Amino acid sequence: MPIQSSDEVRLWLWLSQSEKSVLIAIRKSDIPFLGLLGETLTTEMRQAMDKAIGEEPTVKGYVHRLEKFPALFAVNLAWHVMRGMGQSGRFSLYPHIQTALRLNVEPGQAERERLWQAFRRALLHLGLEPSSRMSGPHYMANEYLRQAGVPLPFVDDLAQRMLSFARRVGLPDDDDPEAIGSWQAALDAKLDLPFSQTARKALEFDRFGFYTRVFLRVHAAGGQPQGQTNQLEVAMAKAFKNGEASTLRRATLPRVVFHSGYLGVFFPGGEEQEWTVDVDGATRQYRTGAEDRFLLISQSLPRLLSVHGHSGGQKLLASLWDDCKTNRLLLFSDTGRLAGRGQLAQPEPLTLPPGAYTALARFEPTGLDTEEISDDPRLVSFSLLLRPGEHCVISNGPAQLHVHADSQPLARWLGDLHASKEGMEFRHGALDLVVEMPADWLTTTARYELTLLPGDRGEARVVSLDLDSAGQDTVSISGQALHAGWKPGLMHILVELRRAGEPRVLLRCASLYWLGLKEIRQGMRFRCTSWPENLRLEFSENVERSGDDLILRNSNARVVRLVFALGEKRQQSLTWNVPGIFVEVEDVAEGGIGNRLRRTLGSTEVVSLTSTKQIVVIASDDGILRLGEWSERVGFAHRATKVLPATFLASRLTPQSHTLVYVNENTGVEHALLRLAQPHAVSRFSAQVQSGQFVMGFHVSEHLEALSVHATALLSGDDDLFKLHANAGEWTNTRFGRARLMVLDGKEGGHDAQLYINLSFWPAGAWLFKLDGQIRGVWGHLENSRQDVFAAGLLLGNGGQILVQKEWLGLVNGLEDLPACRLLQRVHVALLVCYAQEAWDNLTWLAATWKALTERWRGREAQVLTPLADLAAMPPPEETSASWLPQLVITAALPGLFALPAQEYRRVHEKPHPLSRALRAMGGIYEQWPMLFPDLLHFAPAAGCANFAAISSQGSAPKGFDPQRYVNAMCGVPELGYVYQISDDAFLPGPKDYLGPLHYRHAWRALEVAYERTLVGNDIWRGQGIGLAQHAHRMMPTLGERGVPLAWRGQAPHLTPWPACPDEVVDDQVLQERENLGNIAHLLAGLAFACRQEARQPGALQRHLNQLDSADIPLDKPLAFLLQIGEALFAYYLLLWELVLTADYREKDHERVQSNCPR
Repeated sequence: MPIQSSDEVRLWLWLSQSEKSVLIAIRKSDIPFLGLLGETLTTEMRQAMDKAIGEEPTVKGYVHRLEKFPALFAVNLAWHVMRGMGQSGRFSLYPHIQTALRLNVEPGQAERERLWQAFRRALLHLGLEPSSRMSGPHYMANEYLRQAGVPLPFVDDLAQRMLSFARRVGLPDDDDPEAIGSWQAALDAKLDLPFSQTARKALEFDRFGFYTRVFLRVHAAGGQPQGQTNQLEVAMAKAFKNGEASTLRRATLPRVVFHSGYLGVFFPGGEEQEWTVDVDGATRQYRTGAEDRFLLISQSLPRLLSVHGHSGGQKLLASLWDDCKTNRLLLFSDTGRLAGRGQLAQPEPLTLPPGAYTALARFEPTGLDTEEISDDPRLVSFSLLLRPGEHCVISNGPAQLHVHADSQPLARWLGDLHASKEGMEFRHGALDLVVEMPADWLTTTARYELTLLPGDRGEARVVSLDLDSAGQDTVSISGQALHAGWKPGLMHILVELRRAGEPRVLLRCASLYWLGLKEIRQGMRFRCTSWPENLRLEFSENVERSGDDLILRNSNARVVRLVFALGEKRQQSLTWNVPGIFVEVEDVAEGGIGNRLRRTLGSTEVVSLTSTKQIVVIASDDGILRLGEWSERVGFAHRATKVLPATFLASRLTPQSHTLVYVNENTGVEHALLRLAQPHAVSRFSAQVQSGQFVMGFHVSEHLEALSVHATALLSGDDDLFKLHANAGEWTNTRFGRARLMVLDGKEGGHDAQLYINLSFWPAGAWLFKLDGQIRGVWGHLENSRQDVFAAGLLLGNGGQILVQKEWLGLVNGLEDLPACRLLQRVHVALLVCYAQEAWDNLTWLAATWKALTERWRGREAQVLTPLADLAAMPPPEETSASWLPQLVITAALPGLFALPAQEYRRVHEKPHPLSRALRAMGGIYEQWPMLFPDLLHFAPAAGCANFAAISSQGSAPKGFDPQRYVNAMCGVPELGYVYQISDDAFLPGPKDYLGPLHYRHAWRALEVAYERTLVGNDIWRGQGIGLAQHAHRMMPTLGERGVPLAWRGQAPHLTPWPACPDEVVDDQVLQERENLGNIAHLLAGLAFACRQEARQPGALQRHLNQLDSADIPLDKPLAFLLQIGEALFAYYLLLWELVLTADYREKDHERVQSNCPR
């Protein structure tokens, strides 16, 4: 044994003591990166290490020191890398290692390999997670960079970037590792220069989002570090010095998922947001709300996906299929998230974290069970389990793809899995977690433990792992929950893996788990062993309690929704379709606004070979879908949704079959889902009278076999539907006369069709002819490329004389009131259709007729209130483009319709329309006064009154309505009670909702949606409407004094209970849209006030219209535009002002009576 000098002994003792000190610091710290622990090295420690290194300044010498004192020298090496990177900001790694080892030259490749192996062994010994990559590009350099972490000089800049990003998109939940990963990845995409690319690289290695979790911790502490010794928290706290981040919302970041056999984008539920989704250049606009939403990608092999949030600026970029080659695949994690992509025969292995994956492939892998997803293009799915460090091969013939799993721990959930219709997965029943450690982690004697965190459903539980020889252990989560006494219900379980007794996290995973749910039976019966205590039954939909079970309340309803409270301010909804068969149509309007509409079974749907529509069939039982010669069995019990492109259905239409049919496999019952029609493109349309015949001519690209003509006499209502076959040779007798169809080959290709109607015996009147054609045996409307309809009109006098418009209007003006009213109804229905310009040139007399008839009732609206209200609530036909707005509307032409005494509106019919319901509710205010709350109106407006206590306890009449009290009352209503209904397109507020927060927010959302839907095709109207709204806001910024209740004088007519956050960072386009919407709402609120004031002070409405008319903008068309897109908000304000003015006038009447009474 060599004799050691006293200096060597003292150095060894000093290093040994320092090793113990640093080792204790490492094991007490939760920091996963050694570079950040460099602050534990004192000056004396550094001097001792320098002396030890100087004795043998070689790689071999440093490796020897690492083996003897792993804590001390591993921290020293990582600290030098972090310090050097922080000073230079460059990726020059090995010069910093050269400095740490005091080498004269950079180490060679063999020395680098030896040093890396020693460093990795030291990390495992210390209980830190080494890099999961043990091969591939830069695997050794990445080990050091990962342990160095973000250099401290860049941490405050990183925190500033985090705070700025959080103001835009919100913050993730600390107990959701995947959300943290998504948030940090989205942040990384924003970290462009001048942010340090060294720090950005270090952030990429932060696999568990440590920096984000520290940021969350500092934010939760009000921007203060937990102690001044944690330099990372101190650096991050600098970003919070102004305390401006206390109201950051919860982040909801979209992600690419594979759900129920379909590729799409999952949007977590949260605040209402607008999104632009771009798939290979096809742009769509969507709106999301409180409920999760799965957006199907309609393209069969999408290449590039981009998602952009309008208000928060969230971005998602994903490359999917590079091309149409049949050697490609996509891989999705066990939660459905896109995890990777690859191809057969690629030069480098595909490297992924260990776990369970679902592959979506263009080929059949050899030796693996697959499920067919699509036949054309060919797509199959199969399962793949990758264990820690495992290498596997996916092959198809001689072509192979090598897949390597990272060397890191694996945790797999095992238990019954169920998913909502939007893809939110949860587990129930017996639940296990299988933990497996990498082989090189088993070389140490360390013991590991799991911490189970169930949120507020119970106390955390620590479970020691008893690893077998393969490094595996299975923990019964359900058993642990039982022993710990966790409360039954839906919970978000977070699991953290650590070395026993140490705070540092080595693995985090989470899952939704319904403790106490035994099974979900057919018919949507939730069998529970214990009642879920955190189920908010009052906020759920279409369920009720039966013992400890949950059952459907109404099997005829469309959905069932369960809402659980996962925390004080955090909810999770789970939604399913009720058992049955349903059809929805997802389409994209002009301007890219996406929407999904429900269709009644058996209704007619237009499909074409160029349509962007998707027909969505939803069923609970397995069955067969059939159209013509095509049929396909669909396992709806396994996957409840089948999406059929309209283009596919159009290609399967036959002369014998044009109905999409579903046959229930269990019962054999056949259901007609949709009757499909195909539009036929028409050009060069004309309609004119020639030699006693009304001739309609048009050009079609394919041979027209037959024509269906629907002729309607608008004055009498008489009509006839007749069919004409092309080139039949003889005239066809119809109810009113004779007609025939001639089709000839066109001079420049295609076919020229001529429809002849003999006018010899045709009755006099105003005639409208609607046309459908048959081509290749398939019937459809005659349309142009914009889906504008072709039709023709004819003004015919006695004896076959053609009437000019002036003569016809003279006849109209001479009609008695009853036939005039019926004529208006028929003309109005005809004007709801969007006609092609060539057809409209022949139909302009319809507009003149409508204007003459509406003018007839000006000032006499009460006499025809019921039919006029019905017309105001009548929507355009279903097949009309979503962006289409009729140019002539009752609301704009006759605003006096909304200025009648409230009792008159008791005659309005009940319709599923906001105006009809608001008018009927106004009649209810008159009829039920003062007993309005809560059977008719929500309690919020009652809380806006000075005598709220008397209203609540005694049913007193409302007095002293104050706008600020009302706004505060609406904001004070828990959002959870109504938030899911806001984004439900089929929902309309009704009694008990009126004038509450749901009514207001539903009306506001309807305005936003209509504004977006009409972005294209209404440019002139839109510009004039926005200009008129700006004029109204500028000229009439507040309510005046005449006839205005005292509390409302000087106040803006439009209320803003939920204004946009002033600190929110949004795009200029969003800011402009908000300004436009605010001005529009201001105009609508002011007009509604004038209407209700008119019922009490005649002349008020005309004075208001005169002020609007001073904008030097024609009033009729822009007002028609605004009253259509804002009809729900206008209806809300009509009802609000009726309540406000009724309360004010009745209070004044009472005061006058009291003052006149003798004392």
